[in-house]
Amino acid sequence: MDTALQDFEVPAVRAWHVTAPDAVSTLMAAFDGAWQSIIASGAKLSGQQSELTRELLAKYIIEHARQGELDECRLRDGALLHLAQSNLRPSHRK
Repeated sequence: MDTALQDFEVPAVRAWHVTAPDAVSTLMAAFDGAWQSIIASGAKLSGQQSELTRELLAKYIIEHARQGELDECRLRDGALLHLAQSNLRPSHRK
């Protein structure tokens, strides 16, 4: 399993009080599934886009788990839909 979420997820998951071992593994699996879908799609992401994408996926998954959603597939699919509806371009402030 890709542990791409670990750097972001462990402190964030704890901050959201989602600490049950099964819940954490579900969140990690949902994130890994979403991230693997993006990789498999052949999307070309810069380093910054990759970081923003991973953060967006993780935040979505954690927030929805905090609200009680712990179905891996719904978390993964919801995160991918959220990503598709988002605008990941960095803001340029003047």
